[in-house]
Amino acid sequence: MTELLLIEHDASIRELVVELLRDEGYTVATAASTSDGLAQLAQATPAALLVDVGPGDRNWHRLITWCRSHERLAQLPIIVLAGGPWHHPDGGSSVTAVIPKPFDIDELVATVNGAVSRQRSRPTALVG
Repeated sequence: MTELLLIEHDASIRELVVELLRDEGYTVATAASTSDGLAQLAQATPAALLVDVGPGDRNWHRLITWCRSHERLAQLPIIVLAGGPWHHPDGGSSVTAVIPKPFDIDELVATVNGAVSRQRSRPTALVG
């Protein structure tokens, strides 16, 4: 099974997304806050990261920047679940996709499947 990490502050949305993605065959680790998500990312590398971005919450910016600055996570697919207007200082180039809330279930599943599929098909660097 492919593991994903979902960072979502709203418990009902978190439970819904976990159920949807488990039905697609994924295992889903969850975090209710950006700091909890950072702690999990420090220990493991999921196949993709889904992160809630709500109005007034700037911790997501730190999370994305931290991921992109670490070699192990630099190519990690990051899917933003945007609870309001979303603007990233780099114009959004550091994320794989942005899905506005309320989101379409089929769009969410298709986006995750596409991101994971593209990640799996990337060539790995040979060392030696």
